[in-house]
Amino acid sequence: PVALPTYAFQRQRFWLQPTDQAPTGVAQVADTRFWQAVAQGPTQLAETLGWQPDPGQALADAPLGQVLPMLTAWREGQHQRQVIDRWRYRVAWRPTPTPTPTPAQGGRWLLLTATTTTPTLTAACTQALTLAGTPPVVVDLDPARADRTTLAAILTEHAPTGGVLSLLGAATAPHPRHPVLTVGLAATVALVQAAVDTALTAPVWCATQGGVHTGPTDPPADPAQAQLWGLGRVAALEHPHLWGGLVDLPPTPDPAQLWAAMHTPDGEDQLALRPTGLHTRRLVRATPTTTTPPRHWHPTGTTLITGGTSGVGALVARWLATQGAEHLLLVSRRGLNAPGAQQLHDDLTSTGSSVTIAACDIADRDALTTLLTEIPTEHPLTAIVHTATDRELSPVAGTTLAAFAATLRRSALGAVHLAELAAVTDTEHLVFCSADSGVLGGTGQGAAATADAFLDCYAEYLRSRGFGATAVALGPVGTVGPAAEATPVEPRRPGLGDLAPDLVAGVLQQTFDHRTPGLTVVNVDWARFAPSFGADRTVAVFNDLPEARLALGAARAAAQLEQPALPRQLAELSTEDQRHLLLDLVRTELSMVLGHDRGTLVEADRAFRELGVDSLAAVELRKRLNAATGLNLPTTMVF
Repeated sequence: PVALPTYAFQRQRFWLQPTDQAPTGVAQVADTRFWQAVAQGPTQLAETLGWQPDPGQALADAPLGQVLPMLTAWREGQHQRQVIDRWRYRVAWRPTPTPTPTPAQGGRWLLLTATTTTPTLTAACTQALTLAGTPPVVVDLDPARADRTTLAAILTEHAPTGGVLSLLGAATAPHPRHPVLTVGLAATVALVQAAVDTALTAPVWCATQGGVHTGPTDPPADPAQAQLWGLGRVAALEHPHLWGGLVDLPPTPDPAQLWAAMHTPDGEDQLALRPTGLHTRRLVRATPTTTTPPRHWHPTGTTLITGGTSGVGALVARWLATQGAEHLLLVSRRGLNAPGAQQLHDDLTSTGSSVTIAACDIADRDALTTLLTEIPTEHPLTAIVHTATDRELSPVAGTTLAAFAATLRRSALGAVHLAELAAVTDTEHLVFCSADSGVLGGTGQGAAATADAFLDCYAEYLRSRGFGATAVALGPVGTVGPAAEATPVEPRRPGLGDLAPDLVAGVLQQTFDHRTPGLTVVNVDWARFAPSFGADRTVAVFNDLPEARLALGAARAAAQLEQPALPRQLAELSTEDQRHLLLDLVRTELSMVLGHDRGTLVEADRAFRELGVDSLAAVELRKRLNAATGLNLPTTMVF
């Protein structure tokens, strides 16, 4: 027993508010389809329900107790399909008219080239940047030696005022100290960090070659180059006033087109230049699965699940067990020693499936090879689901190459090993379960987004070579059971709800049935998500989603009206009142970051660290204060 408090209840809620899983009108759609089938007669109704009667038996003659469960199951299935279809998105590349280049926009540009950059590409980029009115400063670097200190010295020495265009990212040789990273990726991480260290105000653009696949006429994208796009999307969110954008270049880009691409009037920041013209990246809704799949997949033989004792991996295992899986091989670094692993084993075997839980580092190819040789011959390997990831959350400016390498090692290098061994064993299905950060980005998720972007592109690359690989990028998934290892809590993005675990199983079934490439599954309330996501920069990637476009437009209109308010208020106050107003502003914004419902809960005389502000919260607080003040405050201000 606990005594009641002696003070009045404060009536504060500290729990996350539930997000509605079902979109408006789902039930009505299912009901309409059902009653249409009823009106067309028993034959059509039986076909709609998927009823397979005994020979000579009609639906009209079936007992009511047999028909009612079918009706319930069908309606629930329709409801789930409608919800899942609203969660499904994909990336598309839209041909875009090249805007008229605007010469002599002022400022000196810095062009960073690698020792492997071709003279043709260097010449074209130099000519493009000369359109600023002054030839750029060209610095040629060995990308393997382009560390944070070196690049900070270069930025300080040359002090670009127009912008920086980096060709370092196109270098794909392995890094000498961290071979899982390319030298181009490592140099780009160092460039972002150096720009933050030197308080650079000019925009930083990162160029790749073959990093994206814009359509049927394009060759498959290079997964190593695609990593830069995952990193860049996070840099854009963490440093919106510093990051210029990403541009994928052909071997010989048109200088005028390149210059125009980096100066689009509507803020495009993810572009690809092709001989046919300019293309821009868009997130669009994926076509709903309205037809019956040609083959409903059922697990046979052995299904290997990496990260199988926790999170999404455990969810996949439970789903496959209900589907009658013959043998499940669950792989994690700790095996049966993982929290909840034994309970998961017992739950799965109770369904009749044979289950093996093994400890294995999938980034160790020899260890993985040995594990596969131990698969029972009566249950050959037929499918692999790769969910194993390391998601150490840290801002790009505060991370290390070692941390980046650790994340990519298990997720990306592990995927490569799985694909190589799957090809040898003639595995039918290879599914990569990545996260939405590779598609959308996310504060503090630079390394994770880099790995996720690699997985999405690598699946596409394997498909182009005739291998049965696919990837599905999942948003946050709700609690999936007791078998959950301790993982970092990702910052909750406004408007991004959890995916219901039982519906994620439906997503996976669609993935196996249809092998839909490049699918992103997120539960988004665009009216809340888009304005928060695009608070500090234009988010053109959402322009093909009407609800997101409307929300962004309304937010920009409101911001234009509100932005002058704070400077005007300060100008009319005494010094003491100015201090009070600014203190209230900081406390209010910090309360939003920390999840409090009012700023008075933030004690003004306590250090930020004591209040629970970590590096991720510092980035979010800085963004909110920048938006409120119009300043460009440093990320490290709270420390």
